[in-house]
Amino acid sequence: MPLPINGTPWPPTPFDVAYQQLDTYDAWYTGDTDRLTNAYQTHSRPAYRIHGVNRTGGLVGAVQSFFWGKPLGDMTRRPSTRLHAPLAANMARLSSELLFAEPPTLTLPNQDAAQARLDLIMNSDETHATLLDAAEIQAALGGVALTLAWDNKVSDKPWFQTSGADLILPEFQAGRTSAITMWTEYTEQNTTTVYRHLERHAIGGIEHALYQGTATSIGTRIPLQERPETEYLAKLVNADSIIITNIPHLTAAYIPNAAARQWRKIGTLMHLGRSDYESQDSFLDALDETWSSWMRDIRLGKARAFVAAGMLDHHRRDRDGNEVRQGASFDDEAEFFTQLPGMQPGKGLAENLSVEQFKIRVDEHARTTEALSTEVLHAAGYSLSDYDEYGDGAAKTATEVSDRRSMSERTRDRKMLAWKSALGHLGQAALALDGRVFAGKGGGEFDLPAVTAPEQSQTDPLKDSQTLKFLRDAKLISIETGVRMQHPDWDDIRVENEVAAINSEGEIDPTVLGRTPFDSATA
Repeated sequence: MPLPINGTPWPPTPFDVAYQQLDTYDAWYTGDTDRLTNAYQTHSRPAYRIHGVNRTGGLVGAVQSFFWGKPLGDMTRRPSTRLHAPLAANMARLSSELLFAEPPTLTLPNQDAAQARLDLIMNSDETHATLLDAAEIQAALGGVALTLAWDNKVSDKPWFQTSGADLILPEFQAGRTSAITMWTEYTEQNTTTVYRHLERHAIGGIEHALYQGTATSIGTRIPLQERPETEYLAKLVNADSIIITNIPHLTAAYIPNAAARQWRKIGTLMHLGRSDYESQDSFLDALDETWSSWMRDIRLGKARAFVAAGMLDHHRRDRDGNEVRQGASFDDEAEFFTQLPGMQPGKGLAENLSVEQFKIRVDEHARTTEALSTEVLHAAGYSLSDYDEYGDGAAKTATEVSDRRSMSERTRDRKMLAWKSALGHLGQAALALDGRVFAGKGGGEFDLPAVTAPEQSQTDPLKDSQTLKFLRDAKLISIETGVRMQHPDWDDIRVENEVAAINSEGEIDPTVLGRTPFDSATA
């Protein structure tokens, strides 16, 4: 898929269909209530067709029945009381932390110089942070791209950039990523002009292009020097606007969140992946409605006092224009006080005061919230126990915790397969590029690095130590194996040193535990 020609509609077909749905997912992820309202009101979302079937904004049926699709009424007279529960954003963060709370490691056996360079590029805190951010976007939008970048004026090594599925045009051959185009928009105030910078990664080179268009058209390709954000690239590209990489590897990778369901019959989109929110918008919408209803109960449940008009505050202005109060005062922090029919001025307080307080249905709302959250989490492959906000907090056995966590761990393992493959190829490409751009530092052409991920996203240190103690007491593992189990990221030398240190300590005599040498000598 070459870069678009002048005048191409934007986004190009069929990515316009995907982007419209991804925009809705992004609204759930970011919690943008204005975009949610717009997304679920049919009059603001253009219809499109897939296989001859009319659809509106990626949803089938009347979306106005959704909580966010209902008309807001006259918002100039009263503010919106609709609330958004951040379950979607928290799910994306949960996925990220399950995958990369402990980072994977890339290794090249018997390549000390290359391994040191690989550690600096791939096994660094910087890359770990990038992976956490990328995995969060991946869960929300169904896929994410990582692309290599470098600039010897900024850093002495390559690094990675992240782009969500709504900002890329991936290309596939037989299900494998063959090229990826990232795009960035720049707008100017008080104009309809939209500038787009497109960056296409293919084997052998990266093409850069700048377009001047509108919200719905790519417009015309213009020189890179026309925008300050892309001006520096004009000095780096060749006559064809390509930066030659001189390596036989793709400098980008696309990592789907899960196999596509919604797009599986659309060839160009079938490898985009699946969002954790797919087919869950009705439950997410109902959750927001429940939270809004809960808060409405709290507002209506506030005590209201109804009194005679004579007991209300009265205000007037004196000759200097200053406001003064007169008459009986019954303020109580400016709560609502309204004269009711039948109240008689001049009567006593008991005859002219009526207090009402409506029931706040806390338990009903809480159970509904938990039930809806459970359905969304289970549909995405997560255990409720991993979502702390909705856990019941009751004490559980280790087996019960493990059973409830197993769903999340299976989901993590499935997602990690795609990440391990992508990280291996990115590590190989990064080393090859490093050898070209930063020659002599250890980079170059090597085989695919081995990618090792922790078996669990986060293990219980107490449980691990108890397991190791049981295995050692039963003489089922050696000290060396125990050290390797406890520290899977240690190299052979460090493991050997630790084993030697443990053996040198010997057995501790419990009869002298805690006693000083002086105590032992005089006992």
